[in-house]
Amino acid sequence: MYVMNRHFDCRTATRIITVLLLLSISVARTIPSSVGMDSNGDHFYRPLREFLILIAYNWNVGGSSGGSISVAFRNMGTNDIDLHDTNLYINGLLAPSALNSCSYVLVQGQTCSVTAIPVPGTGYSIGLTYNMKLVTPDGRVFPYQIVCGRSW
Repeated sequence: MYVMNRHFDCRTATRIITVLLLLSISVARTIPSSVGMDSNGDHFYRPLREFLILIAYNWNVGGSSGGSISVAFRNMGTNDIDLHDTNLYINGLLAPSALNSCSYVLVQGQTCSVTAIPVPGTGYSIGLTYNMKLVTPDGRVFPYQIVCGRSW
C-alpha cells in the first residue's frame, strides 16, 4: 500500500485502516447528538419541556444587607411553568416569598418581572459571580449564574 509516496506492508496498512475506522466511528457517534438525534440515532429530541431563561436582573447592593434584586424571566419551553410558591435561592440562601407576584402560570413565550426582592445574607461584592436558583413546588430546578450588579 502506498500513502503519500511511502510504501507500507500489509500489517501496517491494516493498523492504519483500523485506527481510521475507529476514529470515524467515534466522530460519527458524536454527530447525532449535535443534530438532535438520540444515542440510538433513530429518534429526534423533543424540545425542552421546561426551559425558563433569565432575561435580565438588577441587583442593588445595600449597606449592611444584601440589598434587593429585580429579575425578569421568560418561559421558552413547551410546558407551562407555575412560578407561584416557587422558591428563589441566592448563593444558597432562601429569599422569602420572592416570586409571589408571579401568581400566574407562564405559558410559552410569556414573561414575568419581579422587583425589589430582598437578597438574603451579607457580604456581596459588586462584580463577583453568585448562584441563583429557582425551585418550583413540583421539584423543577432552574440554576443561574449572576454577577452582583446589573444586566440591563
